[in-house]
Amino acid sequence: MMGPDNDYNVNFSLKELKQNKVRYLLALVYYSTGGPGWTRGGLSKAHHCQWNEVIECGMNHHGQRVATEGLLLGDNNLNGTIPTEIGLLGNLKQIQIHNNPNLIGELPESLALLDLKQLLVQNTSIVGSLDYMCDRCGETILCDEYKADVDCDCCN
Repeated sequence: MMGPDNDYNVNFSLKELKQNKVRYLLALVYYSTGGPGWTRGGLSKAHHCQWNEVIECGMNHHGQRVATEGLLLGDNNLNGTIPTEIGLLGNLKQIQIHNNPNLIGELPESLALLDLKQLLVQNTSIVGSLDYMCDRCGETILCDEYKADVDCDCCN
């Protein structure tokens, strides 16, 4: 039982909690896609916005990198699946997972939670349907030459 005399420091700021949530979600992506075998980038003790080769972060009005806006994982020896939790990366606008032939499974429906502007999936082993994103076909690069074996009936 936790009380005032415990040895646990549970006094996190809201900013620290948000950063830890993002780091946790990025770690899920890392491990579910064979992160130790990636050809570039990966986990480090640095702030996730400093994982320069695979993470793109937006800037605040002070010029500080803050929000994770892009996963730049194309041509990076990914294998495994994209975790459902990826949809919880609320600021994500760009996902590049193309040219990773050992990336399998379906794209999670949680992608519909994101305001994606770009989704590159060509040359992967991803299958399934993106019909749950029909309302975004005009604004997201989904249903053209970037498509893998993924159906998008509303875009065809």
